[in-house]
Amino acid sequence: MNHALSPAATELTPHILEFLQGLAARLGLTALVYVPAARDRVVQLSGTADRLPDLRRVGERRLAEPQAASADADHLSFVPVHDTGGEVTGVVVAEHSPRGNWSERDEAVLAFCVGSVAGQFDDPALTLTEELRTAIGNEELSLLYQPEYDLLTGQVIAAEALVRWQHPTRGELQPADFIELAEQSGLIKPIGDWVIDSAVRTLGQWRLVVPQLRFRMRVNVSPVQMTDTDMLERVARALDEFDVPGSLVSIELTERETPRDLREVARVVRGLKELGVTSAIDDLATGYSTLSQLRALPVDMIKIDRSLVTGIDEDPRAQSIVTAMIGLALNFGLEVVAEGVQNEREVATLLALGCTRAQGHFLSRPLTADALFELVHTERPVSLE
Repeated sequence: MNHALSPAATELTPHILEFLQGLAARLGLTALVYVPAARDRVVQLSGTADRLPDLRRVGERRLAEPQAASADADHLSFVPVHDTGGEVTGVVVAEHSPRGNWSERDEAVLAFCVGSVAGQFDDPALTLTEELRTAIGNEELSLLYQPEYDLLTGQVIAAEALVRWQHPTRGELQPADFIELAEQSGLIKPIGDWVIDSAVRTLGQWRLVVPQLRFRMRVNVSPVQMTDTDMLERVARALDEFDVPGSLVSIELTERETPRDLREVARVVRGLKELGVTSAIDDLATGYSTLSQLRALPVDMIKIDRSLVTGIDEDPRAQSIVTAMIGLALNFGLEVVAEGVQNEREVATLLALGCTRAQGHFLSRPLTADALFELVHTERPVSLE
């Protein structure tokens, strides 16, 4: 019997998941799902995915007509879920084998156990995760591009692709609002694949207009993606499909946590090099993982986190840290980019410290693909004074 939990359920606490999984096993359930009264999703708590559509329909029918008999009632049990005011917020549908020995005692145990954890079922994170699951198909995701400047010449030399989610009711959501959910639920792979394809496609389209364009597209990749078995294949396929040289693409690995398997990430980074693709550690700050990643990963660039750049002109300690980072990068033979530049004083300080590349709202806000192409194609240097 398969009691694997679907990604949609992974926002519940590990304790609750283990409890429900054990309950399904003890009661001999072949499936356990939750259907909210809003009928906008279904949460698979145990069982196989092939039963989800049928159980969802049965659950929605029970919500519409609570007293209606079901043709499957001999091997289905329904437990309504209520809020503190007594309103029905959903129903849990349990499927047990028609050949089993389901009893009134089992029914009572199921009702008691569901009641004890019912408050978990309407976690807002669950709703957001289910909405994220359909965001790609509904064309709700888009990319903006943060230009990167050479501070000595004022020229745009690269751009970082930034994913946005145009949520139908919440408006534009930033990566911080949903990327962690995507990683936890397993949705980071399809979202990450879409971002890589979209960014490389954009660069390929530009090169059809300006074949001699030498411009680097930077794509953020989470540690979860970097240990995915087909990461290299995905990048290679995008480069081939959109006829883009690997040298014009850079993969940025966020530094917010240490990857669980640095050796596997290092293998992928080396594989990217074979494709001509460079790599960078993004959001580099003073985290404990900094030195271990620099030692283990053969990256080409570090990007200094905005937390160290903001106010650096008035902060001697930040200046000392950034100076040390730049020195470390030089010793490793790495390029350096500063993030989050907000004014010309910070630009002047970074130049004085030896950092000649930067991005931030003072230089340019994130742009649409068309606006960035116009900026790059016309080659108008930005004034840094």
